[in-house]
Amino acid sequence: MAEAPITVALLGGHPSRTGEARRLARLVDRLASRGVSARVVLPGGGTELREHGVDPLEEPWLARPWLARASARRLPMADPDFRPDLVHALHDEAAGAAAVLARLRDLPLIRTVEDDAGLDGPSRLDPRGLAAVVACDARMAALLDARDRAIGRLVRVIPPGFDPPADPGPADGSPPVGRVPVIGAMGRLGPGSGFETFLDAVHRVVETGRDVEFLVVGLGPGESRVRRRADRLGIADRLTFAGPSTLEDAFWGVVDVYHQPSAVPSCGRHLMAAMAAGRPCVAPDLDGLRQLLSPGDLGLLVPPGDPAALARALLSMLDRPLLARSLADRARAWACTHLDPDREADALASLYGAVARTSPPPATRRS
Repeated sequence: MAEAPITVALLGGHPSRTGEARRLARLVDRLASRGVSARVVLPGGGTELREHGVDPLEEPWLARPWLARASARRLPMADPDFRPDLVHALHDEAAGAAAVLARLRDLPLIRTVEDDAGLDGPSRLDPRGLAAVVACDARMAALLDARDRAIGRLVRVIPPGFDPPADPGPADGSPPVGRVPVIGAMGRLGPGSGFETFLDAVHRVVETGRDVEFLVVGLGPGESRVRRRADRLGIADRLTFAGPSTLEDAFWGVVDVYHQPSAVPSCGRHLMAAMAAGRPCVAPDLDGLRQLLSPGDLGLLVPPGDPAALARALLSMLDRPLLARSLADRARAWACTHLDPDREADALASLYGAVARTSPPPATRRS
């Protein structure tokens, strides 16, 4: 008799702050082909996921930490068939609600630490009740182990997977004849985002007289502050702001050079996506980003907080298309091996199976 599929509740953040609707939908499909039935639970933004064929549960209170217990109790009312075998918090902002849901249902909890910010603050890790912790790379695994050996023993390194874009853009790394080159940047817009340095670098590039456009995908609140700074620098007419859905659709077909803004160490999930898309990349020389671009010289690193150095690196990518293409090709080859979405799905399905086998079933389901 065939075993029943494992059912996992995937708790994620709002797509407007993660920009991963399509990636999440494809992960759900891949898990299904591996015997894992995944039900996505979001605080909102379900329309974006439904456009990719996945119908999530939406619980607005998930976004409010002080209402986490109430939101977890409301989920069964939204879907009486919601009976997961385990809970996986995919994003830091969903960690609190995931922990409450796991406790209320007496379910094993898996937590993904998606960036360095997840190590501290209200969503910091507590080994009690955790069945496993997913780290994006060995660096993050080492940080977790150094913080708490009890957590370190639970860590599994599973890099996120990224499909190449449907429209990879020009094969030679340069914009089509007659089109103005575009430099793209994406990331969270709050403190430590590094967008201040990026805007100052944009100002320096514009002052050289180069005809260049800039495309910004900002996640989370803070766009008005970035726009005001662009106005003060006199570069607002060169900047286009786009929503997170652009990140998964037209962005990679338009951008000729990608910059990863950051002022703090980071796992660089968006930088990973840029590498998988075969875009020439420039990033600050910070822990996490350095490890992504250093092996095999996969992109250019610049001193953090140095707009002059960043402007020179961006112009170098535009002025030396053969160098840019060489870096991008090596980055894409590396990403195809290390950021393979099928390998991610295999690893997660294996982890879910191991956790489900070693965790006793909830008392309410033993009869």
